[in-house]
Amino acid sequence: MENIYFVTFFVYYGLIFRYLKHSLMRKKTLPGREINLISKIISCIHSFMIIISASLYLTNYASVHTWTNMINITKAYSLFDIFLVFLHRNSFKNDWKETIVHHFILFVGTFYIYEYPDETARIILAEISNFPLHYCWYLINVGKQKNIKFMISALLTLLAFTIFRVINLTHMLYCNIHNMDNMSVTCLSLLTLMNYRWYYILVKKAYKMVNGIQ
Repeated sequence: MENIYFVTFFVYYGLIFRYLKHSLMRKKTLPGREINLISKIISCIHSFMIIISASLYLTNYASVHTWTNMINITKAYSLFDIFLVFLHRNSFKNDWKETIVHHFILFVGTFYIYEYPDETARIILAEISNFPLHYCWYLINVGKQKNIKFMISALLTLLAFTIFRVINLTHMLYCNIHNMDNMSVTCLSLLTLMNYRWYYILVKKAYKMVNGIQ
């Protein structure tokens, strides 16, 4: 049954990609950056679905059985985006390797939901930061990074990143480092370290923006 969910969501992402590629290429939206935009739109669609699923589970509105089935949303997405980024790696410049590593860790981590359903749900909440982050990327690429929308999105990105990726993952790692098996701790540690690096980059960019440094 779980394989059916996985295949269904994988095909679902494929259909979205096909539709968006045809639509954006025809309208010449962000010439040369369409694949990046498609990847980020699919990322937001994935984030929306899996965040709702995780939230329902954490608030006891969904059972463990339902939650373990819904994790296929992320399992299918992470594998789909690995293929997408690799096949179009020239469009992602230097970011493609890091993206693939991140999504590979995410893919492997989904298999630990059976042993650590609560922890997996908390990790998934990190996806909340994707919405303002990707919107900032879009505004930058259409030359609107100096308006109020960008300032608000940038602030929300830093706030969401701080709460759900830095504090949340650090607290999880601190509390569970002795309670989880070595492989799951390794995955969580790598994921946390990657988010530390991205957070440093975000803070550095925010500092330059506030101080008017190019």
